[in-house]
Amino acid sequence: MSAVSKCHVNIVRSVAISPDNSSVVVGLHGAEVIELNIKDGSQPREINLKGHTTALYALAAHPKQSIYVTTGDDAMLRVWDVRKRCVARSLKLELAARAVTFSSDGSFLVIGHGPTQTGSKRNAKKQKHAKEGSFTI
Repeated sequence: MSAVSKCHVNIVRSVAISPDNSSVVVGLHGAEVIELNIKDGSQPREINLKGHTTALYALAAHPKQSIYVTTGDDAMLRVWDVRKRCVARSLKLELAARAVTFSSDGSFLVIGHGPTQTGSKRNAKKQKHAKEGSFTI
């Protein structure tokens, strides 16, 4: 299956370009992360065999190191080692996250928190977490 058709099967939630401009990483709603080689057009490679358990919403590439971070509805922040294609570290967050980015020098990481989907949208709980809509550095 090509990268384009795979992305259409799943909803694209986030994209990031590697610091060396050699690849683009795509985070999909189904918690998959695929990598596309920009230079030679090679097929996507699955980065995570074991990763998020629910929807992935945010992905960011470190500006200087070969790592990416992802987060989403499972309230887990995962640091991926691009070379080894595995999770290097993970951190449980207080609530789900909808955005993540590194500072330009890579010394800070900012996480934007959002609502956690609990069941179907029709049955979603109306109670808001106190930190929903906040961000963490």
